[in-house]
Amino acid sequence: MSDVNNVNEINRTHVAEAMSSFHDVYIYGAGKEAKKLLNLLRYFEISVKNMVVSERNNNPAAVEDIPVCAISELDADAFSTGAFWVGTGMEYRNEIVSTLKAAKAKHIFVLGKEYWELCRTRQKLEITAKVGCKINCKYCPQSNFLNAYYKDDKERRGLMTLEDYKTCLSHVSKDTIICFAGFVEPFFHPQGVDMILYAHEQGFEIELYTTFMDLSYEDYLKIKDIPFKQVVLHTPDKNHYANITITDEYAKILNDALDHKRPNGDPFIDSANCQSEPSEEFLSLANERIVVESALIDRAGNLDDSSLRSSGMKKGPIYCTRTEYLNHWVLLPDGSVTLCCMDFGLKHVMGNLIDHTYDEIIHMQPYQDLISGMNAQMSDILCRKCTSSRVR
Repeated sequence: MSDVNNVNEINRTHVAEAMSSFHDVYIYGAGKEAKKLLNLLRYFEISVKNMVVSERNNNPAAVEDIPVCAISELDADAFSTGAFWVGTGMEYRNEIVSTLKAAKAKHIFVLGKEYWELCRTRQKLEITAKVGCKINCKYCPQSNFLNAYYKDDKERRGLMTLEDYKTCLSHVSKDTIICFAGFVEPFFHPQGVDMILYAHEQGFEIELYTTFMDLSYEDYLKIKDIPFKQVVLHTPDKNHYANITITDEYAKILNDALDHKRPNGDPFIDSANCQSEPSEEFLSLANERIVVESALIDRAGNLDDSSLRSSGMKKGPIYCTRTEYLNHWVLLPDGSVTLCCMDFGLKHVMGNLIDHTYDEIIHMQPYQDLISGMNAQMSDILCRKCTSSRVR
């Protein structure tokens, strides 16, 4: 058996056979990708003994019911006889494989290219239904976004109507993931909850990235049983880089959300992150019920700060590790759609979903120019400075 085995055909028979000779199976990772992998292996009726991490610090004691251990806690037999699956995104795969090889792991498995391509082909529409975010995170280029949005039209609409929102959703396919995130806290729109409920009623899968700011407990109760595909919480930080206020209502929502389970049994909140380290007040409220991560990037060059993870300029044909077809667009209040959640400067506006359908927009010149720019040796596109892009 080779050092790294690529499971290219993700089907019940292939994976079950690949694991049949191993007594113990491990997943390296404890984040959201590791959870996805755990659920996938369980679907194939494969039992996982441990989630493995580099250090126990800031990691949960268990992922669902699988205990988490540090790699240093495993004995030599585990590395010689166990099967180790890499439970991280593609951008960290090589690093983790190297770590496992250094620990003398003999049987390392990664998900095959076909699986990752399947994950990256789904269309996603992020909803930024209001302009202006009072949280004003230090590492969120709000000024870039506002300057670009109002550059050519000072009277440009800053709040999307519910009717225009419904029109936009009618212009995308029903297998599109509707993601309430984008450039502004979703609940700052006065009808943010209504928009979530409408997307759910229409049968869309929904993701939510939120601080819980401006969400009332009454409105939280309206959405808590929606089967979200993913919920990510942005938390208050000890340096006050994000202006997130912990009120009695915030604490009440947080306490309920951390204990609540979605219809499929998953926690209501999948993961949490913040602008530096979580505040002591938040940690006291959370009471070790969730791990808060901090992975700060320069937003494809939109932020100038040497402390942030940066990509530099890439040369040659490139691809996006998050979306194969560059179809994770952000919907803006006037119906226009821009490239992705890194495009704070609105460098790549594709078209307008009020006036056109998704299928029409992908045949328009801005989208075609972007695809050409990805395949060129060099081009002036945002993706060349993005940490999510790779050289082919």
